[in-house]
Amino acid sequence: MSGFARDVVVSLDGKYAYVAAQAGGLQIFDVSDPSSPSPVGSLVTDNLSTPANLAVGVTLAADSNYVFVAASGNGLLTVDVSNASAPQQIESFATSGDADSSILSSDGNFLYVTSSNGLQVANITDIGNQTNAGSLAVPSSQGLSLATNGELVYIATGTSGLKSVQLGTYTPEAGLIRFGSEVSGNHTLTVGDANTTGEVEFGGNTAIASLVSAPGNFNVSLTGTNNTLGAANFQHTGVLGIGNDETDRTFVPGGITAPNVSLSQLGGTFATNGSAITFNDISLLANATLDSTNNNLAPAGANVLVSGGLALNSYTLVTKTGTAATQAEGDVTIQNGTVKVEQGSLDIGVGNTSANVTFVENTTITVAAGGQLNVGNGSSLTAGNNTLTLTTDVLNVSPTA
Repeated sequence: MSGFARDVVVSLDGKYAYVAAQAGGLQIFDVSDPSSPSPVGSLVTDNLSTPANLAVGVTLAADSNYVFVAASGNGLLTVDVSNASAPQQIESFATSGDADSSILSSDGNFLYVTSSNGLQVANITDIGNQTNAGSLAVPSSQGLSLATNGELVYIATGTSGLKSVQLGTYTPEAGLIRFGSEVSGNHTLTVGDANTTGEVEFGGNTAIASLVSAPGNFNVSLTGTNNTLGAANFQHTGVLGIGNDETDRTFVPGGITAPNVSLSQLGGTFATNGSAITFNDISLLANATLDSTNNNLAPAGANVLVSGGLALNSYTLVTKTGTAATQAEGDVTIQNGTVKVEQGSLDIGVGNTSANVTFVENTTITVAAGGQLNVGNGSSLTAGNNTLTLTTDVLNVSPTA
């Protein structure tokens, strides 16, 4: 054979062996007679033979009609081997680093791929149109193995030893990526890409260093009862859901960035360790608390900023900001419920940015003792025929409000 044999997999019927042969690309052998393998086909793409794009790993698809070739800098190649004498590349999946190896999920719908920069998950339900379902930064990732329950993957990382990654359970429904159980690890997890649609759901507790959603028109929800994210950067433009019961707790000590989400659905407690909290267009799914003091462990707190709509849905929104403030800016519409500012002040309008708050249903706003309700320059509160109940020790209204 040509090249240097690095990896091999045998077809389900035991007739063919598929060999990743580095510069020799993919080599296919008839092994019907194990004592005398004979070459029957090969595939070398235009740039696969360069040192940066060696074929180093090979994985068989569940139906044996395709193999996936880890091609170093050329990413992951999908090859149709239904005709062993004339294999054809039909798809390529870009990896963030040099692809090294891959393994199928237990249901055959996803492929876990290691590269020099970490773990990536390819959705291969449409074999000719594969999409990125997620990634996790695990430097120097090389070989990997999947646990029998399909929820853990073990990754060899050179001198860094063995890493175990909790994957959760993927449910392959149209437009759905679901992590059905706990997701944990001291790494950054990125979900989705520009082509992702539908839902990305974290149904169990999530405890990772950072969660990132890529730019794309899809929804992300975390409904575990106890989640800890070192930081959160949500770049998607769909709905963001955090908690769905008042007993749920999500702790993000480094704060949250979610500039483009179309709706923030909240339930339970969302806390930071003294970092500011900003949400656009909030809709409560249960009683909720926004706490920038981490239950007073960071007593100075930080500002909580609300913009756009605030649909209370007959629930109560509590804010705890220490010595900082709960702030509203821009056009804010508030519906049916109660806002309790338990710590800090409530600012209607921030600096030179005014706020026009319209109450479209009966609403109660309470600012705790020691706090103030400040209505800034150019700002307004409009209740129309609805009942607005305000409770505060100090009310400051700008002459231009």
